[in-house]
Amino acid sequence: MPPLTMATVVVGEAFRFRPPRKWQHLHFCNVVQPAPRIQLPSSEVVYLFQDERKVSLQLGSTGALSSWVRELDGHILRTVEERKKEWFGEHCPASVAEHMTPLFREGEEPGVGSYRVKVTLPAEGSSTRPTTQLYALHEDGVRHRAASLEEVAVGRWAIPIVKPTFLWFSSSCNFGLTLEVTDLLLLPEAA
Repeated sequence: MPPLTMATVVVGEAFRFRPPRKWQHLHFCNVVQPAPRIQLPSSEVVYLFQDERKVSLQLGSTGALSSWVRELDGHILRTVEERKKEWFGEHCPASVAEHMTPLFREGEEPGVGSYRVKVTLPAEGSSTRPTTQLYALHEDGVRHRAASLEEVAVGRWAIPIVKPTFLWFSSSCNFGLTLEVTDLLLLPEAA
């Protein structure tokens, strides 16, 4: 199925969750399948963190994209607030808002910030299954090629296709949504 664009996604319909299940010290609520793949507008890589298991990116966000990510954060907060007794049980906090790890992070200018996404590319020799495909657009703006993780850098512009995977909950009642990058198209570097 081709990806949707953020303009065609109805957040309340696309982001519904199954009851939580426990895994090690966290609880997860999987997104009701089929979870949509959503193509977001081109964004600048503003932060990159990598360890032996995962890569996390923060991508720049302005205008309509910032509004959409904030709308998604609001939907997640309302969903958790409505189902907190069921999901947290007797350890339910009075206010869940202070426990949320939002996707959107406000920048210095109003309406300008970044949002976090997860990239799954296994380290050499790892048994982790890759879920992210990396591509680089040629200078002609038409053709593309396979890209490597080494080409992803702060300051590089990219077009992500993301998929909501699950809500996570820690034992201290912190929670957040994981948006996983399924495809990342790196735009040509500025000359």
